[in-house]
Parts: sequence; C-alpha cells; structure tokens
Amino acid sequence: MSFAQEVGRIMHEGVADIHNDPVLFTHCMLDLKHFCSDIPFGSGKKIVCLLEVYTTNKPSKLSDDCSRQVSMRVDMWDSAVKVAPPDSLPELASLIMQSEARSTILTSGTVVIIVLLVFGCFIGRKCRRRKKRGKSL
Repeated sequence: MSFAQEVGRIMHEGVADIHNDPVLFTHCMLDLKHFCSDIPFGSGKKIVCLLEVYTTNKPSKLSDDCSRQVSMRVDMWDSAVKVAPPDSLPELASLIMQSEARSTILTSGTVVIIVLLVFGCFIGRKCRRRKKRGKSL
C-alpha cells in the first residue's frame, strides 16, 4: 500500500481529522466556519474541504494565515509521498534508475552479490571436502 493510499485509508477510517492538527485548526477556524460549516467532523472531511477551497484556484478566498498553513501542509504531504518507501520490486527498480546515485547503488549491489556467491562457493567446497574425508575413513 502506498503512502498516499495509507493517508487516504486513515482519513477514510476517521482517524485523521482537523482536530489532529491543532495549528491548522487554529489558523483556519474562521475559514472552516465560512466554507465548510455544512461538512461534518470526522473522516478528514474538514481537511478535504479546505484542500478543495485551496486547490480550486481560490486560495485568496482563504485567510492569509489559513492559506499559508494549508500550503505548508500540501508541500509536506507531497514531500512525504516522494520519500515514502516503495511497495514493490518494480517500484524500487524505478526509484533506483531515477536516482542520481544509481551507479553507486548498482555497483554496491553487484559487489555484495559477487561476494556472497564467492563465499557460498568457498563454504560449499569446504563442506564437500569434509564429507569426502569422512567417507574414506
């Protein structure tokens, strides 16, 4: 499950609401009464209402403090989605290939695999020699 899906699930289950973010709630109290008074609390509906007002090219309708706080939350959520861990191998491969450090990551991964293979072969030969010695005695 991706980070965005997890945030959506939390909001859907009613775990997250505007009261969970007291700074946003304090700065946007009047805007909530003005734009979102008919929206019930719970399930993140008040936050979604503020986001809809903000993203429908009407941030100027929100008070300056509220608009600033909503903007900070949107930036924070966007950056959180960017740093969320990958959910699958193809997603991991895509992140590695897009990374600026992909050559370092790929080289390190290759070295680890080669070391493991060489170490495995060495241990396998030692074990085989011990078995042969035990049979001949």
